[in-house]
Amino acid sequence: MKLKLSDRTIAALATVLAASIPCSAQETTVVESRIGNLSFEYGYPSKRTVTGLYDELDFQRATQAYIWGLPIVSMAVWQQVTKKTFGAGNGDIVVYRTYRDKLGLLAANNTTPYIVSFVDWGNLDR
Repeated sequence: MKLKLSDRTIAALATVLAASIPCSAQETTVVESRIGNLSFEYGYPSKRTVTGLYDELDFQRATQAYIWGLPIVSMAVWQQVTKKTFGAGNGDIVVYRTYRDKLGLLAANNTTPYIVSFVDWGNLDR
């Protein structure tokens, strides 16, 4: 999926990058960066540089989406495992006391008892 940025965002990004380039009358300037060499023609990013910056933005946003998605995925898996392993239903309270109980939990502390209850709001018994 290609990400479309507004002209204002592209202009701001180009301005920030151009500000880091020393002013000169040179036609082409190359700036070394963490993502490779970025070339500028008369202070404006070249097509190759713009493409590389878009690729870097795509990579960073995909990484952020993955990181931000981990907690909700972890909780969903915890809910499924609680239902499958302990037979816990909607609103049942499960107590994790022993080390063996906590084996499936991500980053669980061995000395801390965990008490959890999952509620399926779309499937409440009335």
